[in-house]
Amino acid sequence: MRAMAWPILRASPQSNMRRARQSNSLCTVSSPAHMTDIRAALQRTLGDAFTLEHELTGGGMSTVFVANDNTLNRKVVVKVLPSALATTVSTDRFNREILMSAALQHPHIVPVLSAGEVDGLPYFMMPFIDGESLRTRLTRGPLSVSEAVGVMRDVARALTYAHGRDVVHRDIKPDNILLTGGAAVVTDFGVAKALTASRPAQRRAPVTPGGSPAAITLQGIAIGTPAYMAPEQAAGDPNTDHRADLYALGVVAWEMLAGAAPFQGASPQQVMAAQLVNRPPSLVTRRYNVPRALVTIIEQLLEKEPALRPRTAADLARALNNPDIISGAFGSVPGGAWRQQRMRVAAVAFFLALAGFLFWWIRGRK
Repeated sequence: MRAMAWPILRASPQSNMRRARQSNSLCTVSSPAHMTDIRAALQRTLGDAFTLEHELTGGGMSTVFVANDNTLNRKVVVKVLPSALATTVSTDRFNREILMSAALQHPHIVPVLSAGEVDGLPYFMMPFIDGESLRTRLTRGPLSVSEAVGVMRDVARALTYAHGRDVVHRDIKPDNILLTGGAAVVTDFGVAKALTASRPAQRRAPVTPGGSPAAITLQGIAIGTPAYMAPEQAAGDPNTDHRADLYALGVVAWEMLAGAAPFQGASPQQVMAAQLVNRPPSLVTRRYNVPRALVTIIEQLLEKEPALRPRTAADLARALNNPDIISGAFGSVPGGAWRQQRMRVAAVAFFLALAGFLFWWIRGRK
């Protein structure tokens, strides 16, 4: 797989905070002085083999640096976990877990090249990807049906390969899907699993609809991303399996077509509560020109009960090859949604007519 550029844009600390609130993820923004210390320590750890060039912002819960591999003359990315999160994990266990994902070699997976420790903070290295994240692409609006299906197919292929080797991503979201050369690739495989496996078991606790996100957070830092978590993952179910990735892909698919994620909330806790108990709105109430076959697949992916979702990512990939997914008849708005729309239109028409009558009546009196 060729070395490519990493699609994270430079941004101010203020814009990072806005992005964190908008995506309902729990992350921290480090101070410039702290970043300088980390950079100097990381350069000492890497030695002459790599030269750090600059920091990339928008890396979520990690500090991300671009470096040059002086031996192979290629760009790489180094991700360093924040100290608040590093104190809750075993660095040795994290490195062992993250390196297990280094064995994943697939055209639609960004591989892990190496992992290590800098001043007690775990880090891992990946290729530099030339393109943009799906998150960045979505800032320009929803994708076309064919574009969205193309991304879904590529991600489903990546998941098929990884799941076949007992690796579950656990954090599929637009930020971890990179678009390059007309294809989609998935990054950060194994990171969420490594964080979960390297934390003390006694610190985990289940999440209730109105409770705190202790199952996936510790000291305010989330291992997953609430807007894309399957209900069983949000609830801290220890039996969460590969079908959580399929649910997350369903949320991503809904967002690609509608332009916004189906579950919203003022806080990550509210979003996770919605994942547990709320059904997403019908996609055709947000966009009329989505083929019925595609709507059906996305609704299956978003089933609360894992057994009702597609059985495997391979099954999903095969279903996405159905021509009706792109060119089939459009889905229809459920009867209840149509009635609500008609009521809204009637209400608007009534108030417009009333406003017009009052305007002419007042003008006539004058």
